[in-house]
Amino acid sequence: MESMPGTVDPADGADDADGAPGTDGAADAAGAVAAGPASPAVPASPDRDGFSLGLPSSAPPRGLSPSPGLQPSPGLPKPADLGFPAGGFGREAGAAPKPPAAPALPEMPALPETPALPEALPLPETPAPAAAGSPSGAVSAAPTAAPTPARVRRAGVGAGVGRAAGEAGRRSLIRGLAVAGGFVVLGILALSGAVGSLFGGGGGGAAGPEETVEAYLTALSEGDAGAALAGIEAEARGPLLTDEALAESARLAPLESVEVREGADGDGPTRTVSASFALGDRRVFRDFTVREHEEGWRVVDGLVEVPLDALAPYAPSLNGIPVGGDTALLFPGGYELALGVEEFAVPEGEGLIVAGDILEVPDAQWISPVLTPEGEERFREMVRESLESCLAETSITTECGMNVDETVDDGYRVIDGAVQRSLTETGEAALDALAPVADSGEPGSVTAYDYLDIEIRLEVERDGERRTGTLMAPEGVLTPVVDFTASDPRVTWE
Repeated sequence: MESMPGTVDPADGADDADGAPGTDGAADAAGAVAAGPASPAVPASPDRDGFSLGLPSSAPPRGLSPSPGLQPSPGLPKPADLGFPAGGFGREAGAAPKPPAAPALPEMPALPETPALPEALPLPETPAPAAAGSPSGAVSAAPTAAPTPARVRRAGVGAGVGRAAGEAGRRSLIRGLAVAGGFVVLGILALSGAVGSLFGGGGGGAAGPEETVEAYLTALSEGDAGAALAGIEAEARGPLLTDEALAESARLAPLESVEVREGADGDGPTRTVSASFALGDRRVFRDFTVREHEEGWRVVDGLVEVPLDALAPYAPSLNGIPVGGDTALLFPGGYELALGVEEFAVPEGEGLIVAGDILEVPDAQWISPVLTPEGEERFREMVRESLESCLAETSITTECGMNVDETVDDGYRVIDGAVQRSLTETGEAALDALAPVADSGEPGSVTAYDYLDIEIRLEVERDGERRTGTLMAPEGVLTPVVDFTASDPRVTWE
């Protein structure tokens, strides 16, 4: 192929400067480019003042050296032979690869044996230590259930307190045994502290604030007034703080489903414990205040005071037990109100008092006793008897009214002892149908406002002349009143 000016024939690059073939001859020919197809020649444009007219040309412009071109790439070097054996390392050719063996774990030293305690102090069984050589962190094969946090305590405090105290005692005892020297003494002290706190010693007792409230409510639900009184702070006494009252309460509104919230509010010797329980078909939610004493925690506000001073004249009783005062001191529970005055009764539907919370004291003050049918009949009988006694009087005046003036018209003087009084037919019918009314302003008082028509005949005298006649428009009968709360009820006329 014909060479072009300024180029090198590719065949010449086969020999280097030393004439040795196959070495870097291409690199020795500076400015050489690889031969390629020649560009077609373009006629040269006439020069004007030595400048090119800008027309393309394959020849280099005058005055400039030819372009050296690009150096050919030497290519990637052949990788060196790393010398891997055909069959791989550590196995014969064609054999299946083996997994690497696990490194052996170091053996663990055996745990020291727990010294035995004297026979006078039996220890709870201690789990056997792990065998020597077991890997660190090994666990027992038996699954351990994840503890569930109990947010609500339910009735049955005795067993729970015993178990908690026992576990605490055992843990303290084991920790005492781990101390070198004097471990038996420490274990005995820890165990005795747990037992002492369980029975109320140790400055606070085994039962904490929550357990104290739970035990108190449990005693009430079981009808044990003595146990309940032992759990309250004050040395309370009263006719209704008895097993008899609790037994009737359990019939009327049984105390059930006791729940005590875990975690008492406050710190120091006084705490607040939230609890709830059922009283019959009613759910009671309330807070109890407990205070720490030398003998343990005690409930401060476990009793409920129900004021009954408005009903005191009627001799009220609760669950068949006379209250005997203006205020009833009660355990939480249900109580049936009754009155000791036979002529009166509690209105229907208002006799059950459910005393659960001191902040929700039943409104016994607003109960208005009603006269019973037997009371109404007795009132009529007493009024008739008293009125008949007055009608039999012949004097000018009586305690029932129907009084007569000493003189009448025309100067006639009424003869004392000659006055005759009687009920008319209309009056007799009114007396039979007398309508008693309980006086709301006077507890136990009953009255009647019926008009009783009467007739009065009398003898008069003027200048030695005596006459008999009927008094026109006589004074009427007074209003009868009976106080049935009196020790000896009588009819008075007002």
